[in-house]
Amino acid sequence: MCIFQILTVIFCFGSWAGEKLFEVNHVSMIGDKFVVNLDKLECICRKWTITGIPSCHSITAMRFININIEQHIPHWFLKSTYEETYIPLIYPVNGPMVWEMNSNIDVLPPPKRILSGRPKKREDLRVGSCIRILHN
Repeated sequence: MCIFQILTVIFCFGSWAGEKLFEVNHVSMIGDKFVVNLDKLECICRKWTITGIPSCHSITAMRFININIEQHIPHWFLKSTYEETYIPLIYPVNGPMVWEMNSNIDVLPPPKRILSGRPKKREDLRVGSCIRILHN
């Protein structure tokens, strides 16, 4: 859980509406109420649905009934998954000086095209160390 979510949970107050349905009041946004449904794993602000990480409103509801918040974080956001991803060794590569030479022709950029018509006029005005380009 990031620091921002921890700080925003301080400013949220939840009230139980029934089963696992909660109404969460956000103190910094007076009058804003958010409905959190822990059975469906959704909050009306949709941050939980979009990112997969519980929003501050849903965290407030989970803390209200003492649910472990880490159970609702997807496995790909966990530190253990990050460590498993980077366990395999990444093999080093030799520099271009020791690469095998082949008989193929090097790939070159395409030739510069000359556009038809009069070229666009540019006026450079030097102001201190900055260059401003004026458009007509």
